[in-house]
Amino acid sequence: MLANYSDALRKRAKRIEKIGLMGMDALHIACAEQAGAAFFITCDDILVKKCENSREALNVKVIPLLRFIAEEVFKL
Repeated sequence: MLANYSDALRKRAKRIEKIGLMGMDALHIACAEQAGAAFFITCDDILVKKCENSREALNVKVIPLLRFIAEEVFKL
């Protein structure tokens, strides 16, 4: 099934893709940004590393699940 995305979302995903992310990852992050999410939680260590290297280009903090639980839930 082909989803309909706004031009702004599609363009943002393409910009994110240029920092080295796969298309679907870029689209998911663009959706998180558009939704105003503070965090994008993932178990994909490669994605986390790529995003950490390009932190200033993203409007959402990409963080692994266990780090999110430790830092944001339990405040360790």
